[in-house]
Amino acid sequence: MKRWRVVGVGLIAILLVAGCGKKDKNPAGPDTGEEENYIPYQVGNKWVYQVSPVSDQPYTVTETVIGKLKVGSEEWVIVKDESSKNPEDFTLTYFELESNRVLMHRIEDFNPDTGDTVRFDFATPAYWLPIPMTRGATWTVFQYNGPLSDIPIISSGISMDSTYKNYEADFVLNGKVITEESVEAAGKTFQAYKV
Repeated sequence: MKRWRVVGVGLIAILLVAGCGKKDKNPAGPDTGEEENYIPYQVGNKWVYQVSPVSDQPYTVTETVIGKLKVGSEEWVIVKDESSKNPEDFTLTYFELESNRVLMHRIEDFNPDTGDTVRFDFATPAYWLPIPMTRGATWTVFQYNGPLSDIPIISSGISMDSTYKNYEADFVLNGKVITEESVEAAGKTFQAYKV
């Protein structure tokens, strides 16, 4: 379930910050007429979300931009996800911002029970989000063919017994911008995209 949390919360974080209306060029502040960074991945930026599952107690998830990493000619931002539900557990996700999309290159998931970190590098970066977003836009986030137990992003949320461990999977994750809506957070109203 950890990976689904990371995907869902990561997507919400990006959408709430990224969702600016057509007239508002500065989603993080007053409309000055100047174009701001569409997704403000500056080191130190932090987003805190309350997650309210139907069958569990509410908890918070904190996403913090903790650093940048130069890989060849690319600059990746490192986002750390932490949950009040499992405070010792965290995930690092490595994103790259291009002019027309956000790419996901790597996920590192720390397991406090074993002290291990599971690292997955996408052979072809996952196309996380288009920039700018438009209602009705669709894209393929990533495609996977291989062992069911190794599907990126969601594999740690799958409990496998020996019966299914070696099954092969063809998996395609698609994204779609469904609509634009107003979301209230921290006493303010933001235009956000529902993906």
